[in-house]
Amino acid sequence: MIGDTGCAARADKDGNVQAPLPTGTPVYAAPETRAPQGVFHAARADVYSVGVLLAVCCAWHRTTGRVLAWQRGELALPTFIPAPLAHLITQLTAKDPAQRPTARQALEHPFLAGVDVGALAPLRCPGLPPR
Repeated sequence: MIGDTGCAARADKDGNVQAPLPTGTPVYAAPETRAPQGVFHAARADVYSVGVLLAVCCAWHRTTGRVLAWQRGELALPTFIPAPLAHLITQLTAKDPAQRPTARQALEHPFLAGVDVGALAPLRCPGLPPR
């Protein structure tokens, strides 16, 4: 689970949230969350944020200016990012929320489809008490 509690908002029964969000980390926020009015679908906005997080982790850690330039379309994803991952990031951060995959569809993307989630489980150090 990933969360930015500075911008948490309650979604209605259809998954919609009233814009704009009060605070949060703007670089990770989907464009529709910053609209002066209207509603947006929370899950589609969350998918956008995950896409930005992937881009930051892969290419632009501590270089917010480059992330913002990429979001404005002034900079491309670096070519050292594997093509399947770049494709996933591009899908997740589509400007049109309707063009973004759902979380389930993203997990089925070829870049993630073969990942053994069990192998990613956190390891416990011997001698530590169970959680």
